[in-house]
Amino acid sequence: MATICHDTKNQLTTHAAKGRNNQTKGFIKMAKIEGAVIIDQERCKGCDLCVAACPTNVLELKNKEVNDRGYHFAYAVRPADCIGCSSCAIVCPDGCIEVYRITSK
Repeated sequence: MATICHDTKNQLTTHAAKGRNNQTKGFIKMAKIEGAVIIDQERCKGCDLCVAACPTNVLELKNKEVNDRGYHFAYAVRPADCIGCSSCAIVCPDGCIEVYRITSK
């Protein structure tokens, strides 16, 4: 049985498996990247662009609550699913959203 992995020159190489339980030998373990979304809910106008732009459906609009300006505002309904792509922050016309990428090993 052979496994394929990247060597230091970023070329694919084939290494024969030794029959041991260490199947990840030769593979580079990537750090897990998570995102953290912070929304300024008082500035949010509820345009719903961020909700549509989010690929992991992290954001929704509060249907029963409004901010001081009378708008339904966006909030993170599933913050653990955020991947930190910043799509929501890019499409926000009012700059209400900040996205941070958190790297964990």
